[in-house]
Amino acid sequence: MDVIKSEQSPPCEISPQKALALYVSMQLSKWRYTVLRNFSLKEGLKYPSYYLLLKEKNECYPSKEDISVTETSVKIRLQSLLDLTVRRLIVSLKDDTHTRDPLVLDSKGGFDGASTQSVYHQSTSANDSDLATVFMASIVPLKLSTVSGITVWENDRPSSTAYCRPWWNEIAAFEAEITALTPTTNGNSTINHNLMLTMIDGKVHSIISETSAAVCDLCKARPVEMNDLQKVRAKPVNEDMYKYGLS
Repeated sequence: MDVIKSEQSPPCEISPQKALALYVSMQLSKWRYTVLRNFSLKEGLKYPSYYLLLKEKNECYPSKEDISVTETSVKIRLQSLLDLTVRRLIVSLKDDTHTRDPLVLDSKGGFDGASTQSVYHQSTSANDSDLATVFMASIVPLKLSTVSGITVWENDRPSSTAYCRPWWNEIAAFEAEITALTPTTNGNSTINHNLMLTMIDGKVHSIISETSAAVCDLCKARPVEMNDLQKVRAKPVNEDMYKYGLS
């Protein structure tokens, strides 16, 4: 009796980019990823090796020359971070029809702080109270579009921390870096940047406007004046504060 062996189809290969996205979103450990990969291979689904996964992960970081680290701070050059963000977005696109057209990346940036962080066996010249407080600046890409208005990519979760790109600086230096930004080139395409400092809370907005939390950041109206609409309307408004959004 002849036995006919059925030929198995070659396993479907998962790209390192997709595997890395799964690895990060599910917060997998090396062991869990290896178990998942071995099981998937038996089911005809081929994930890249952990070595290739780490190699792809390294492609998501700016160059070491653009990262400065001290014992109390970490800073990434803004231009380098936006250049990398644009190039990674273009790599992830399924439809690259418009990627050769002039593009614009709209992003938002801002600050936030957190205190009472755990301090344990930190070897540094700073005191414990400095280490217990963390202040972070970050940016979030919102939309990549052509100059004519065609949306190439859009962030479907603009308020999710998953899209935050950590970055650090003071407000004056932040705005100076924004002013100095140059277009990113990716192959034949040129991408201009539109970065808005709107990802801030009321406390940060008050610091920028040099007012207290109880005073209006736009017209300087005090609580006792806010019920007198005629008086409030007569106050001069600092329109330069509009660019920071309405917190």
